[in-house]
Amino acid sequence: MVAVLGYLTLQFGLYGIFGAVCADALQAQFGFVVPWWVCALGAIATVAYFGYSQIDFSAKLLAGFVMAEYFVVMVLDFLILDQGAADGINFVSFAPPTVMSGNPSIGLLFCFAAFIGFEATTIYSEEAKNPRRSIPFATYAALLLVGGFYSFSLWCLILGAGADRVVSTIIALGEPTTFLYVLSEKYAGTWFTVLLRGMFMMSIYVGLIAFHNSTARYFFSMGREGLLPSVLGLTHPIYKSPHFASMLQTGLCIAVVLVFALCNADPVLTLFSWLSNLATVCVLALMVATALSVVVYFRRVPSAMGIVRTLVCPAIAGIGLGAVLMLALANFHVLTGASKALSLALIGFVPFAGVIGWLSARRLKRRDQTRFLRLGMDRGGERQ
Repeated sequence: MVAVLGYLTLQFGLYGIFGAVCADALQAQFGFVVPWWVCALGAIATVAYFGYSQIDFSAKLLAGFVMAEYFVVMVLDFLILDQGAADGINFVSFAPPTVMSGNPSIGLLFCFAAFIGFEATTIYSEEAKNPRRSIPFATYAALLLVGGFYSFSLWCLILGAGADRVVSTIIALGEPTTFLYVLSEKYAGTWFTVLLRGMFMMSIYVGLIAFHNSTARYFFSMGREGLLPSVLGLTHPIYKSPHFASMLQTGLCIAVVLVFALCNADPVLTLFSWLSNLATVCVLALMVATALSVVVYFRRVPSAMGIVRTLVCPAIAGIGLGAVLMLALANFHVLTGASKALSLALIGFVPFAGVIGWLSARRLKRRDQTRFLRLGMDRGGERQ
């Protein structure tokens, strides 16, 4: 349930930033003034159709979009370097005084939030031909590829704006998502900025599809296992999709977008900022619990994998991630820009979701001991 809360809130936030970026692009390119929530609702409708009809975009197609997005941003990176950036090529961004300036814990938390999604590889273990090999490989590859790409590109973008002026430049924009376009206009030209806008919107939209499918899978699996109403575990007679799970998720997305729209809230600084950071706390809590559970499990069950893999590494991970989680909780109001009272209320959803999950499991254990003992088993009877 904590995972469901995390992926749901992240998807809510993505609809906010997609609506803002799409509305900004329509006004910049065609002069159309469209409310952000209209664009968001349009995206919800199409994503809902794909989810209900089980229209799965092939891995090759999605990989093509991702590679195209990487390529466009990398072109901008090299254009900035080729033109000497704003003040020449330097490594001020990596200097210890720069790294430790301001509030470095906020930067650490933002970096962690940028990696949300890599852990979702395990969700697809049932479809993988060799999950024991391919799932770890995909996870490590995602971390290394994304980490390297982010580090290099952000360094180039900072050089493009000027290391001593990047903060003031973003503050002056008002809308932080346009920072990339400003640099694109300066170093690549208008035509490239149009392409970049399209790629940016496409990347968010692909993320919405991915998180919709992931969350629907959670609802479907928990309904099938008896942890949530069994209707969520049913599939469509024709499309074979988890249609009830998909419709539930769609309804929640519509409700959240409409509430923020009626409150005249900023889609980026409130909807995206508040809920994406709540998702970060959810994933952090899950990772801490996972690391500690590995230690507890292998203290009870002997293993030939060795003490490093079963005790040392997960213990170090649990301690490190626990420290990051404490930073996230202590600085949540800074991350979100919300008041301390509202930040505390948002964080309260995490233990609330955990309690609901615990009660659901207890209820299933009392009602059907056999189904309870089979929780976490894949179709082949192997525990994941």
